[in-house]
Amino acid sequence: AARARAAERAAAEVLARAAAATARFADGNSVERWRRMIAETVAWSRQNRAPAIVVVKDRHVLTLYDGGRVVREYHVDLGYRSVADKQRAGDAATPEGRYRIVARKASSRYYKALLLDYPNAEDREAFERLRRSGALPLGARPGGAIEIHGEGGQGRDWTDGCVALRNPDMDDLFGRVREGTPVTIVGSDGSRGAFSGIYFRHGPNGGPAPR
Repeated sequence: AARARAAERAAAEVLARAAAATARFADGNSVERWRRMIAETVAWSRQNRAPAIVVVKDRHVLTLYDGGRVVREYHVDLGYRSVADKQRAGDAATPEGRYRIVARKASSRYYKALLLDYPNAEDREAFERLRRSGALPLGARPGGAIEIHGEGGQGRDWTDGCVALRNPDMDDLFGRVREGTPVTIVGSDGSRGAFSGIYFRHGPNGGPAPR
C-alpha cells in the first residue's frame, strides 16, 4: 500500500510539472499576443499579395498564406523540448517570433530546407537579458541554423529546434515560397492543441475553460 501511494504521489508530481510547463499555452495574455502576431502576418500577406507562413506550435501546424488566404496547411514535427520558447543553443526548443527565409536549400541533411534568420535582433536582446540575469549557463550562446526542413512525419517532436515537414509537403512548400518570405512562429492560436491540452486536463481544477 505504501508503495502504491508513493507511485501515486510521483505520478501526481509529474503531471503537476507538465501542467506548469504548458500553462503559458492557456495564458490569455500570451494567446492574445500570438493571435495578434498571426493577424499581422496574414494582413502583410494580403497587402503585399505575397506568401507568408505561420507555425502554431501547440497544434503542430504550418499554414501557408498567399494574398491573405490559406493556401495549404501542413503537419509539422518540432524541437523535442518545444513546450518552451528557445533561449539558447542546445535547448532543443523551436523559437517563437517573426522571422524571414534567408536561404533556400534544394539539398540538405534533411532533404530540403528553408533557413530562417534566427536569432534576430529581438532574440539577441532576449538572450542578453537572460545572460545578465544569470538565468543561462556559463558559455551559453543564442544558437542558430533554425530551418524548416524535410524528413518530418515521424509522429513525435525530435528536431533540435527546427520545423520538420514530410518530404512531399516540403516539396510543395519549397516551390511556393522564396527568400524574404515572412515566417511567424507562435505558441498557440487559442484553440486546444497538444500542449494546451495537457494543461486543460491536468492544471489546477482541471485547467480553465479554453478562451
